[in-house]
Amino acid sequence: GDLSSHHKKELRAVWYHKLARHPDHKVEYEKWLESPPEPFADLRRAEEMRENWVKPSIRKRVEKGEREMDVHAGGQDDAETPSSALPGCVETLWNTN
Repeated sequence: GDLSSHHKKELRAVWYHKLARHPDHKVEYEKWLESPPEPFADLRRAEEMRENWVKPSIRKRVEKGEREMDVHAGGQDDAETPSSALPGCVETLWNTN
């Protein structure tokens, strides 16, 4: 944005030096100082590379809850589950006519 070209070049030199973990990388990054790559128009992954991500602790909690629901339902689909296989509070709600 508002940085001078001189300041950008200094910043890139520091940043590229930090990024280079291998001598080959260092050589490549030094080339980029004279001719930097174009910035990405969109920083997000390509559409075909995107996938949903859930924090592992939350995923485990949800999977545990699903397993508990399967145990209460006897491993049957919700549509096939008789009300007697459901937890008591839900069964009560079903039978309040």
